[in-house]
Amino acid sequence: PFNNPAADTILCSSDGVHFRVHRIIVSEASPIFADMFTVPQPPRGSRPDDDIDFSGDTPIVHLQEDSQTLDGLLRLCYPVPDPSLRSHNDIRKIFAAAAKYEMEEAIAIAKGALHAFTLVSPLEGWAVACALRLEQEATSAAFAMCRVGAIPRTSPEALRHVTAGQYLRLLKFIRHDGDVDGESFSFWVADPSDAVEPSPSRVQLRPRPDKPLTLQERPFADLICRTSDGRELLTHKAILATVSTILQKRLLAIDVASHQSTSSDWRPNSATMSTRILPVLELDHPREDLTTILELCYPVKRITSRDLQLSIARTCRLARIAEQYEMQYVYRLLHSTFDEAQYYEPLKAFLFASSAELTEFARSAERTVLRRDPSVLAWIPELEENPASAFHELVM
Repeated sequence: PFNNPAADTILCSSDGVHFRVHRIIVSEASPIFADMFTVPQPPRGSRPDDDIDFSGDTPIVHLQEDSQTLDGLLRLCYPVPDPSLRSHNDIRKIFAAAAKYEMEEAIAIAKGALHAFTLVSPLEGWAVACALRLEQEATSAAFAMCRVGAIPRTSPEALRHVTAGQYLRLLKFIRHDGDVDGESFSFWVADPSDAVEPSPSRVQLRPRPDKPLTLQERPFADLICRTSDGRELLTHKAILATVSTILQKRLLAIDVASHQSTSSDWRPNSATMSTRILPVLELDHPREDLTTILELCYPVKRITSRDLQLSIARTCRLARIAEQYEMQYVYRLLHSTFDEAQYYEPLKAFLFASSAELTEFARSAERTVLRRDPSVLAWIPELEENPASAFHELVM
């Protein structure tokens, strides 16, 4: 229904699909679109980028929703059969878009689909409601799980959209059969009483410092590594090629001649006062992470895990980079650093390792968690920063 050439507006999805719609229909469904359409459009041909904002004489409105979400949302506005909202992803995306554009009828239909979905899969229904901050629907799904009396052992994909802290409060709700303080209890707000004081018999460690390494300036640098935040780090191709076969292949593919014609890539090597043009290797990581990774690649000073003062979160992030580039030495060093830290803070280590998809790290921390008291159900702040999926598998 969205390819009618008589339509007066094109809605463009985030993945570039055009939906030809009639303003009057969409405006009736959404006051947000109604207001948007009242903004005067500049005359055709008045701007150099008109090809982006027009298709022929039809104006184009660019939206953030993908084509599947936009198709379902518009079908709820048009006099055509409603879309089939059977998966948690469909319901979550359609509801979020309907709420964003204040489409009351679409919101009601999405809520009805969520209710039906919850009857079949209460845990996934709770996760969707929780991700959308629908208190009544989340509570109803939680009561449904109380009636079922068991949580599925497998981790549904919907748990990736809620935090481990929210999941912990769901377990508390089920453990008390829903008999929680209705005024103070919330799936979205941590209860300080859920935190368990550490056992005095256990060796305690103050919070681990986080001090990334500084990349030392060394002579005869022949490569610029450009970070995701636009910083440029001088380094040596031979070092990176030796440490990482992945980077070795990328370096071999760099065409130095292409940089010679680009003034933005001309950089003098201050370490040698040379004015040679250096090739640029783009790396999609921030400066603080890359300086540590690159410094660990140099064999001049053999660094051990005890020399590194990195938080668990940064250690996991750096290990993910080392794994991505197959830097085996750097990876092993960070693994040793992680093992020392997870002995004292195993649950925190497990959460960050799981979030970084470091399977080997996560299994190591998991074994430590399951050997320890207090219970794994104790609250820590990091539960609010990491998804519930891995924590669910740990609890199960």
